[in-house]
Amino acid sequence: MARARKRSSKSVENVANTATEETKIEETREVDEAQSEVATGEETEQIKELTKQIQDQKESGEPREVETVEVEVVSGEEGKQVEGSSSQQDSQENSEITKVESQALASNQEDDNDKSQNRTPLTEEERKRFEELDGKVEDFVKSTFILGRILKEISDEKLYREDFDSFEMYLKNKFDIARSRAYQLMNASEVYEYLEKGGVEVLPNSEFQVRALIPYRNPSKYPDELERESLIVNRWNKAVEESEREVPTEQEVRKVCVQLDNEGLLASEFSPNDLVIIKKVEGSEKLQGQGNYRGIVTEVGNFGVTIKTARGSFENIHPQFIEKITVEEKGKKKLNDIRNLIEELSLIWKLNEEKDKNPVVRSVVRALADREEKSAIDTAILNTIKRKLEKEERKIEKTSSEEEEDG
Repeated sequence: MARARKRSSKSVENVANTATEETKIEETREVDEAQSEVATGEETEQIKELTKQIQDQKESGEPREVETVEVEVVSGEEGKQVEGSSSQQDSQENSEITKVESQALASNQEDDNDKSQNRTPLTEEERKRFEELDGKVEDFVKSTFILGRILKEISDEKLYREDFDSFEMYLKNKFDIARSRAYQLMNASEVYEYLEKGGVEVLPNSEFQVRALIPYRNPSKYPDELERESLIVNRWNKAVEESEREVPTEQEVRKVCVQLDNEGLLASEFSPNDLVIIKKVEGSEKLQGQGNYRGIVTEVGNFGVTIKTARGSFENIHPQFIEKITVEEKGKKKLNDIRNLIEELSLIWKLNEEKDKNPVVRSVVRALADREEKSAIDTAILNTIKRKLEKEERKIEKTSSEEEEDG
């Protein structure tokens, strides 16, 4: 049993050594503890083999190829948001960055042209060897996330307790890894697992790229696991879609998270049964022709609300298009009158659309959709329309029932 524990400790030590350089060059920060699936014995042995090859190369003095990480350069303090700045200094910095990026793009295109002339076909033996080595590179890229899983298991099960008083002491004395860095790896591995389970087409190849997604795996803030997975997968996929790179950078992912979080905060201002008025229709195909219509909020989502208007229900409406009607503004009785009118018009519209789509009925509904109350004449007209539509509906139901009996 002691020998088995020694072998397990050695395999983790080999993996951890590969992360030590990265630990020394970055700022550490405290993050929440997370739950994650444990690494299988096969994954651990796979990492052990890879790290052993790297260690052998290091000892033999041969140069080792290392993974390159694309980084966006942003002037100023680390993490400072420069987008939207109107200062002259920011403008100059952005101009310089754009110039450098353009030069780099042109240089890369020239390099690609030169390299394409040097391409030659591989032999069958060379192709097989390349596929084998290429697969090992992909495995090594995943090793950071697998290391996080291994550390998580050691921490959760307190497997360090025989030789060390705490997980922090184990990390420091054994691998010279700070506790905050270990939790970064552990949390990143959980995010990676959510992306794998979510079936994303493009997976991250660096722990840096998923840092902005770490807060969404916090079970104390998001108790529902499906919601955690949805938040992480949706933000990652949107970042992939908007990025010009194959895999988005940390900054690109963080920008998407801020954008979607702001939309979610706006949506949280509304509650079911709230009354709203449609103040803007430009930019929304769903709301065309419904300017100043009143509506009832029936559902509140993370990034938008569902509202019922005189012309039916419309999902995922961004809060920028609507404005809440308050009790203080109209009074409780007036709000109830508006709700009743919306419900009545919505029913009439639905019945008419299911039948002959009478243009006269459509015109009446549209004319009353932006009203807060109806007159005696309006009431008489609506009652006549409802009786006509309900009579037609009963007639259709009767005909259908007779046909079934004949059949």
